Amino acid sequence: MHNIRKAIREAARWALDESSRFTGFEHLPSWEETINSDALPVRGAFILAENFARTTLGGEHQRDIKLTIVAKRQGGRDIDDELDEDLEQIVGLISQALNGAVICAANVQCTAEAGQTQISADGGKRVGTVAVTFNCRCYWIF
Repeated sequence: MHNIRKAIREAARWALDESSRFTGFEHLPSWEETINSDALPVRGAFILAENFARTTLGGEHQRDIKLTIVAKRQGGRDIDDELDEDLEQIVGLISQALNGAVICAANVQCTAEAGQTQISADGGKRVGTVAVTFNCRCYWIF
């Protein structure tokens, strides 16, 4: 069980790597608050929260792992549309890769919980960020 967080991040990264939508995006192993617009586009898979394990009377051990996928890109007037498409692709790719998967001997139920987009001007350049948080419920039956 100790590798489940890393395995979930790697599965998410692989799912994004396989998508033509995110070709050319550099994968960041950890998210930095300030990312220079010259480094764009970038993306990453991060676990920012977790509800610790609990064991049920039926012999089931559960952990809820909150996986966040972030992508940041430079864009023009249609950056809103680009971010909307990024969000939809992320939800589809991660749900397909993780929901119903068996990772580190755990059955995984993965559902999208929240998504947000943000647009800012960085030196006159429009920069957009999309973040999607998933709940990955991992359970082992003993």
